[in-house]
Amino acid sequence: MTVEIDLTDVNDWDSFHAAFERALGFPGFYGRNMNAWEDVMSDLSKPGLHGMTELEVPRGVDLVLLLKSVTEFRQRRPEIFEALLDSTTHVNRQKAPFTDATRLLLRLE
Repeated sequence: MTVEIDLTDVNDWDSFHAAFERALGFPGFYGRNMNAWEDVMSDLSKPGLHGMTELEVPRGVDLVLLLKSVTEFRQRRPEIFEALLDSTTHVNRQKAPFTDATRLLLRLE
């Protein structure tokens, strides 16, 4: 499963979280910080869990985040880019022990 996220207009933390909220359908109570991002992304493939995102990822199916304009974004906001990599790694490490867990894969364009 692939979700495209355009980073062209991401210039600060607020616009970063807004881009992911739009693309993945985060809930209204989303905390707009990387701890909240990790919580939401960790819950994508938990069976029977509703309300964390509008996106439904079947158990065992990887979620590819297709990040558009990532080269410019990385140059513009390297600290946000690094936080995204760190948080993605953290989410995937938490899932490693579980069979059929949804992994987060970043495709950089």
